[in-house]
This record gives sequence, structure tokens and C-alpha cells, in this order.
Amino acid sequence: MVSRRRRRPRRSPVGRWILLGLVAIVSGLMGTLSRVLQADREAEWTVRAADAVLSTPAAEGGCVYVGADDGLFYALEGATGRLIWKFSRTYPFRADPLVAFGRVYVGCDDGHLYALESRTGREVWSVKARGPVEWGPTLSGRTLYFADDGGVVRAVDALTGAPRWKYVSPAAIGRPVTVAGPQVFLVNREGKAVALSAEDGTLQWTADFQGALLTQPVVAEGRVYIGLDSGEVYALSCHDGSRQRCYRAPGAVTARVATDGQRLYCGTAEGDLVAFHLATGQLAWKYRASGPFHAPPLIVDRTLYEGSIDGYLYALDAATGALRWRFYTGGEVTAGCTADAHHLYFASWSGEIGAIRR
Repeated sequence: MVSRRRRRPRRSPVGRWILLGLVAIVSGLMGTLSRVLQADREAEWTVRAADAVLSTPAAEGGCVYVGADDGLFYALEGATGRLIWKFSRTYPFRADPLVAFGRVYVGCDDGHLYALESRTGREVWSVKARGPVEWGPTLSGRTLYFADDGGVVRAVDALTGAPRWKYVSPAAIGRPVTVAGPQVFLVNREGKAVALSAEDGTLQWTADFQGALLTQPVVAEGRVYIGLDSGEVYALSCHDGSRQRCYRAPGAVTARVATDGQRLYCGTAEGDLVAFHLATGQLAWKYRASGPFHAPPLIVDRTLYEGSIDGYLYALDAATGALRWRFYTGGEVTAGCTADAHHLYFASWSGEIGAIRR
């Protein structure tokens, strides 16, 4: 007896296309659902500059101030993004602005620090530096402190721009300066951390990290915290620069760290956001993103905000590292974000500037 193989019924081409269509629809829905679940925030408004935005916005009095590589410095209405005024130069504005005394202070790559009237954008005064002013100023009392790319740190009167002192570094300044009490802290591109007197600019101490790339100093409870591209974060004594503690991150630390008094937070070039217990140096938690972190973190109301090269702005629980939400900004994020009572303001390399409801 001859056995016959049962033939499989032929599938209809129409049925196959229907099946493929259903798979594509389901796949698309799943992708959309995934994005919704992972990005449960929408921007209340966005505006786009003509070029990349590398500076951290400043928010004050219902306004947002930010500069861009298109040579424009913008004042926007915080609630809507409406343009209030703009200040124009032929060079990029990459320094973080600072608002005080009814003025906005901002550095420009044309080698000037400008004081602008915050309501109108009118230039009040400017100070000529040795090189591009890529780092934002910091304020203590009535004195502004800022560094330029030519290696000079200056202290000027915030109301008049009159000089008070200057310090000439033997190497280019690598980050914005930090002022805490009677001291000014800075890092240079030779891998040295430096402390100066805030009163007259005299050198107090130097800590040598053998050519490492250093982050902007952060000061808390008598210690100055500095991250290295080798993955360490050192806590130095403000008094003499001696090393008090070392925190070891799982990758290069390339942006300013942050602390809330309980934990130390930093992002790495490998895409990790990490938190250490400040008192012990032990790892508290770690969160892995899909791109490096080069932006400084911001901590507000127990939430840690930080942007990544992957284009996302992440909001994490500061105590546990759990993701609360993330938002796609449209481009690489190297600028920090800032917050007021209602909104979080961000900027990216795509030129996008926007606000998210907190």
C-alpha cells in the first residue's frame, strides 16, 4: 500500500499580506505604547533657535534667559515661550547666564562679559576678557567672578563692572569657577585644582591630578568635590586641598557633580547615573541610560534631573534611582536644566528650548 503525504494547504497571498499588516500594526502600537510609558511628560511649549544651545537656561521673575550658537541671547516668557527680547552678537553665547540686581550677566565667545537689563535686554556694561568667555559667572555679595579661555579669572563689581582683581592662571581654565565663603575654586586644563582668596585673588593652594580632565568644583560642608575622567570623584579639604575621600564611578565623570547633603550624584561618559552615600562613599544606586551624560545634574524636591547625549531628559527618584519619567528633547543634551516653582526648562543641540510641567 502506497502512503501518500498530506499536502499542506497553500496560504493565500492575500491572507499573508493581511497577516504581515497585522504584525506591523501590533509592532507599531507596542512601540508607541513603550514610548508613552517611558516618556510620560509632554513639553508645555518649545521654541527653536537657529543653532545649537549649549548653555543652561536661567529662570527668574517669570522669564527664561538662554544663549545659543546662532549669536543670539534670548529672553522668553516662562509660561508660553513667547519672545520678550533678544540681544545679538556675531559670536556664540555658550556660557550659563546669571540673573541678579535686575540684570542678566552672560559671557560671549567674542571675549566679553555682558550685563543686560533683564526687562529690556539693553546693555548696561561689558568687560573685555583675554579670550572667549565660555563659562558662566558666579556671584557672591556684589562681586561677580568669571574666567575666560585665555586663563584669567576676574572679580568685578556686579553693578558697575569695575575691576576688583584678576588672577592669571599658568594654564587655560577648564570649567566655570565656584565661590564658597571666602574662597574661589577653579580647575585648569593641566589637571590642577586651585583655591584663591575671594577678597583679593591670592593663591591659597593647588591640588595636582596629573593632567586629568576635571569637572567644575562643587562645595558642601567644608569639602570641595571634583570629578575626573578616570572615574574618581575626590572630596578635598577647602582649607588645604588635601584628599579626604574618593568615590569611584563606573566610568569617566565629565560633568559637574551634585549633592543633597545625603548623597553625591554624577553622570558618566558610559551612560550611567550613579549616587553614592556621601558619608561612606558606598554606592547607593545606579541607572543606565542609552547615551553618555555630559550635562550637570539638578536636584529639586527629591527628584534628580539630567540630560543625556541620547537626547533624553531623565527624571529619577533621588533616593532610589527609579525612573519617574523621561522626555525626548530632539537632540543631544549637554546643557543643564533649571527649574522654577512650576516648570523645568531645558535646551539641546538641536536648538530646542522648552518647558515641562514639574
